[in-house]
Amino acid sequence: YGQAMAELDQAQVRIFGAVIRPFATRTAIDLKAEETLKQIVTSPQDAHFQNILVDELAVALNGICEPGHVWGRYVADVSDEVLPCPTVADKDPCNKQSHCVWFDETLSCG
Repeated sequence: YGQAMAELDQAQVRIFGAVIRPFATRTAIDLKAEETLKQIVTSPQDAHFQNILVDELAVALNGICEPGHVWGRYVADVSDEVLPCPTVADKDPCNKQSHCVWFDETLSCG
C-alpha cells in the first residue's frame, strides 16, 4: 500500500474521494466511510474529500473541471509537463502539454 501510494505521488496523481450518503444526517456508517476514505485521498485531505448527500450529487459535481470548483483547481491544472499524453482526452489541454500532439484523425493525444 505504501509503495503504491508513493508511486502515485511521484506520478503527481491526485486522489479524490466522496462519501455519498442517502440521508441528510450523517450516520455512524457515513462517518466510518469518511474516516477510511480520507486515509487514501491526496493531502490536504479536506481539500480532496467531500461528504455528499445523494440528492446533491449533481450540484456537487457540476463544474468539477472549472478552477472555481472545490476540486476544480486541482482537476483544471493542465500546466506544462504534468499530464501523460494518452490520458488527455481533449484538444486544448493536449496542446498545452509541450510534449504532446493532438491527432484530429483519431481524436487522441500522443
